[in-house]
Order: sequence, then C-alpha cells, then structure tokens
Amino acid sequence: MEEEYSSPTLYKVNVDQNGKRLILPSGYTFSPRDSELVVHYLKKKILNQELPANIITTIDVYSYDPNQLPLSEFKYGLPNEWYFFTTRPPHNLLLTSNGGGWNELADETVVDNDKVIGYKRMLAFYFAKPLQEMETDWFIHEYRVSPAIFAPDELIDNTIKDKVNSFRL
Repeated sequence: MEEEYSSPTLYKVNVDQNGKRLILPSGYTFSPRDSELVVHYLKKKILNQELPANIITTIDVYSYDPNQLPLSEFKYGLPNEWYFFTTRPPHNLLLTSNGGGWNELADETVVDNDKVIGYKRMLAFYFAKPLQEMETDWFIHEYRVSPAIFAPDELIDNTIKDKVNSFRL
C-alpha cells in the first residue's frame, strides 16, 4: 500500500504577549537587520506604537547573569540568538547580583540611507572573583535609537525623552 504524501503546514499559529494570534509562515525565523530593529521595533516601542510582531519581551536584562535569563521567552530567532527590550541603568554600572558584569567592547553606528538612526554596542559578560575576572561566551548587542530620527512633536513628552535615553533592545 502506497503512503499518501501530506504537505507540511504552511502556517504556524502562535500567540503573542498580548494574547493576539500570530500567524507565521512555516519556517519563520526572526532575523532583522540592525536598521529594522532600531526603526521598526525600538522606536515604535518607545512611542508605544504597534510593533510588526509583538514577540519581544521586556525584562531587566542587566540584573541577570546570562545563565539566568528567561531565554525561553523568545522562541522566534536563530539558535543562540534572543531579543529583549530593556532599560539601561542610569549609572552605567552593569553589574549583576552574583558579582558578574557586562564589559563594553565596541560601539558602532546604525545607518540607513546614509543617516545615523541608532547605535549598537557590543558587551561581554564576565564573572568577577577576588583578584581575577573570568570572561564568558556571553555577548550582547545593545541597540539604542538616535533622537534625530524622531519628529520634534514626538519628543515633547518627557516620558518619551527619558525612554529615548534609557530604553534598549
């Protein structure tokens, strides 16, 4: 008896953070360019606008050691790649509760059509023990938006100005 071929499902139905149904194409993987992260996700999140897909959780990334991050909260990316919205502490000391911290390695500008739209910073996690630091394999690419991409009327509200300065992806 010959088996009948059944085509794979063309769409996968998921539920986003607000309980809204997401219908994603089979094989969908969240892998945006830097400029897309800044304009379509970070800027819109700061302005409380609807996101293209509401799949990125907001957590305090810098209060966790990497092995404690709720990585299962983000299930749409490439292997070993997760996305979270977070707020950067104002004091810039990125230390976790267990004596580790995030060390800044590099800064880049995010450019779209020859215009600087944001910034990307690479950070590495290390554990600090007395008289030694042990680097780990954990890295963050931290995105922040340039205030220059907002219309003047979007920056009237002080809450929005504060988010522009502290909110990250």
